Amino acid sequence: MKNGDNMVKLKRYKTIFVTGGSGFIGSHVVEELIRLDKRIVLFDRYKPTFKSGHIVWEKGDLKDRGRVNDAVMKHKPSLIFHIGANANGSLSVTQPEVDFDSNVFGSTNIFYAARNAKVKRVVNVSSASVYGKPQKFPMSEEHPKDPFIPYGAGKRAVEILATAYYRTWGLPVVSIRPFCVYGPGENIQATLVEPSRYASWHINYGKVPIIGDPDKKTRDFVYVDDVVQGMFILAEKGKFGEQYNAGSGTETTMRQLVEVIDNITGRKTSIEANPEITEDTYRLVSSIEKLKSLGYKPQVSLEEGMKKLIQSFKDLYGDKPPLPNVPTIFSPGQTGEMK
Repeated sequence: MKNGDNMVKLKRYKTIFVTGGSGFIGSHVVEELIRLDKRIVLFDRYKPTFKSGHIVWEKGDLKDRGRVNDAVMKHKPSLIFHIGANANGSLSVTQPEVDFDSNVFGSTNIFYAARNAKVKRVVNVSSASVYGKPQKFPMSEEHPKDPFIPYGAGKRAVEILATAYYRTWGLPVVSIRPFCVYGPGENIQATLVEPSRYASWHINYGKVPIIGDPDKKTRDFVYVDDVVQGMFILAEKGKFGEQYNAGSGTETTMRQLVEVIDNITGRKTSIEANPEITEDTYRLVSSIEKLKSLGYKPQVSLEEGMKKLIQSFKDLYGDKPPLPNVPTIFSPGQTGEMK
């Protein structure tokens, strides 16, 4: 089992609907559902690569309310994992309308269909970006919500809608707020989370460009299987209308992340810091006590997770993994860390 014996078995759910099941987090959810012998309806624009008789692929776009409703009503799932979304914060800055349509409008379509089909539970994947710049440390679910890019604002809007729909309709929905998720299966070229970006630059160039101060900028990196564990727990025990952090609870500086990569590859890399862009030079680490009270326990350390990630690079790409082609930007016209 990928995540040890801590994974909930979801025994009371037979048919499970997964939006974005061909994506990064979604594919890990689907893999675990296959292992648990569940019937899976995978709703995505992209055809899944899984070779399994457990999966029914429903091709569709979350923005298409009729298509979403038809697919959910056709299969009448007992559980929905709503993961499908634009996950690129930079895109939300340059094209906020695209982010809003995918994340906010698309989520309301899922909630609408779930109500019509009388789904037992919806687990909505939100983001720690709803908090904005940290004001307290570590960040609990009660931390002020003040997102500073449209992606975070959209995710917060969906959370508010989920709670309102629970109170208005009785929609059985609960939201999870992953922090900085990483692991095998990410789109290296598009991801903005540092582990994959840094590892790719390190392997290709022997140097890593860093936005902000490498010692003052910290993150809570959480391995993807641990996030899946949290999602499964909320599918069984999460309180409707509420939100739960999912992180490792461990703080890591950007320099420490580079040192972990150095130790795994056996090569020393250089850091090229861009201290002039300071928008995200802050300490970001989660309080995970609320989710831990339901049985959540992170299983994968940063060192172990990075070994798995780098090994996946080697297995897929040899010594030349793809390079990031999307810069980290917080305002139009900013160059990010990529020249």
